[in-house]
Amino acid sequence: MRARSLLALVSVLAVLSVGGCTASDLDKPVPTVAGPPFLCDGVPLTGLQRMTGIRDLVVDKSTQSPWGRGFLCEVDDADGFVATISRRDTEGLGFGTPEEQVAELRANSRAVPIVADARGSGFVIADDSQPLARWICDDGVRTDVSLLKRPDSKDLEEDLAHYMISILPWVCGDQSAPKRTVGK
Repeated sequence: MRARSLLALVSVLAVLSVGGCTASDLDKPVPTVAGPPFLCDGVPLTGLQRMTGIRDLVVDKSTQSPWGRGFLCEVDDADGFVATISRRDTEGLGFGTPEEQVAELRANSRAVPIVADARGSGFVIADDSQPLARWICDDGVRTDVSLLKRPDSKDLEEDLAHYMISILPWVCGDQSAPKRTVGK
């Protein structure tokens, strides 16, 4: 009987670990190291759940692209869009050089630098109704984590910075992005 109870407990824990955060985990800090599960290629579910305070997040049906230049992951809850994670090459799109893009962000009085040991520069702008974290790689590739619903988080700047830091290993192409593990 005891072995069966232990097996049931292990089964429940395995299901919870595959599904992301439990309700009690939502109050924990957003991790700075990404781990599974991944909603889209390179998009860790746990950090998004903790940042938004929403446990039941899903990938929008229109999101199909693999991680790379031109990547978009749209994340929904029961009421619609919650967040987007995008990655695109800005060369030739009128955004200016990487240096000009960084200078523009630095000039924004609401932009807070993301301190990380990685190529490029990043900032969080959390004062807007749609807060975002942006990382600009030295080659002009730009990654944005945009929240379309402003969460009730007193640590929103820190949460966005931590989330961006967690995905930096693949943002500028230093590592391959982990493949999507949710909803496959």
